[in-house]
Amino acid sequence: MIGLARLAVLLAAGTTLWFNGSYAYLKGDGLTQKMGLIALAVTIDLAKCTFLGAAALTWNDRYRLRAFVFALLWLPALAFSTFCGFSFITTNRTTSSALVAGKAEQRVRAQDDYDRSLADLDTAKQSPNWHATAACTAPKNRKQRDYCASVASLEEALSTASAKLGSAPTFKPDPELTTLRAVVPLDTATLTFIVSAVPAFLIELLASLGSYAVSPRFARKAPEMPAEDVSRLRAGWWRRRSECSSAARSVALETALPPTSPELAALAKSPRIKLPRVASKP
Repeated sequence: MIGLARLAVLLAAGTTLWFNGSYAYLKGDGLTQKMGLIALAVTIDLAKCTFLGAAALTWNDRYRLRAFVFALLWLPALAFSTFCGFSFITTNRTTSSALVAGKAEQRVRAQDDYDRSLADLDTAKQSPNWHATAACTAPKNRKQRDYCASVASLEEALSTASAKLGSAPTFKPDPELTTLRAVVPLDTATLTFIVSAVPAFLIELLASLGSYAVSPRFARKAPEMPAEDVSRLRAGWWRRRSECSSAARSVALETALPPTSPELAALAKSPRIKLPRVASKP
């Protein structure tokens, strides 16, 4: 599961990088400006993905000021990256909605042409010449022939309008907004902002907080020893230290003082220093 979580975080980070870079590319005029804006947006997005983990690492290493600076810089980086993601989603939604609206308008125009051609043909068939010519099958004079020619033109126009209407795609702009308006008592502008801002904010949180959550643990502490073991180690250390000190004092006294000197006898009687028995010289 951790592997899948890391894959999801990696994809989220790649998505936010794409959002930021694409938005910066759209805002640049020339190639130099585009590359500069892309570098700026990508750098800030990388800071958003890594600064929170860096703050935790430095805090664990007891660099409190560095951790505070990293966390402080993470907040504006998150805000800027969220804005870029929101702008990218909004721009794409607007472009897509415009294309869908254009296609829907194309069908509306085709429907209007078809309705108008059908109404013109029905009106022409209401003429007395329609019955006089037996539905334009037997025109008798020039006037009736001209009438039948106009009827044929109207029928051709109706056929063309019907073909255009049949090939015109059926689209409904922003069906999700239509559904939300029926459920949530909010205006279209507010709903448009919500459906663009919420995904952008979620993907930014997934990329930044997710990078911190799935990163390796920072500077693990050594496992604590039981109190009994600590006490035993301390007692052994003090015992070895005492033995070394006693041995050092013994060697110093043996080499510096004669065995029969009154000073050595006085030190031997001291309760704090226990000296080994020294053989007297013949």
